[in-house]
Amino acid sequence: MTEKPRFDPLQDIYRHPHAQSSHTDGNYRKCYDIYSLGVVLIEVALWNRIEDIVGLANLSTAKPSTLQGLQHWLLGKSFTRKGSSLPKIPGAGPCLQQLDSACGKVFRDIVECCLTVDAVEIPEGVEQGSTAVLRIQRITEQDIVRRLESIQVALGGCSRDSIS
Repeated sequence: MTEKPRFDPLQDIYRHPHAQSSHTDGNYRKCYDIYSLGVVLIEVALWNRIEDIVGLANLSTAKPSTLQGLQHWLLGKSFTRKGSSLPKIPGAGPCLQQLDSACGKVFRDIVECCLTVDAVEIPEGVEQGSTAVLRIQRITEQDIVRRLESIQVALGGCSRDSIS
């Protein structure tokens, strides 16, 4: 049984907005883990902690409303909610633009996919549960894992198939 986590900005910054302590319904969704992977990939790509990338000087004092806006900020979208205050960072462009400059379009697209996988649309009249799981699995395999492998191969590493 999943328990609702207590508020902890140091952990919530990695959680999908619907999985953060202030908003979770206690239900697990695979897309929440994929979102967290996207946040970690941003840190690796930009060689910085996520709180520094978004300009939160003191993460431990961040309000839930600020952390709720993180996904929108990372995607370069506007987000306004009472109490939300992600700062403007002088000289820093939108996060995805920074990734494109630092690591290229393929890596940028992988991260964007991770951050938006929860937006997978299910066609009308189709059973929500199983179809959503299958679509997220396909996106994970094709749009994330295979693209990361292509980067690995391009950098001179070996693919998963050559290891087996």
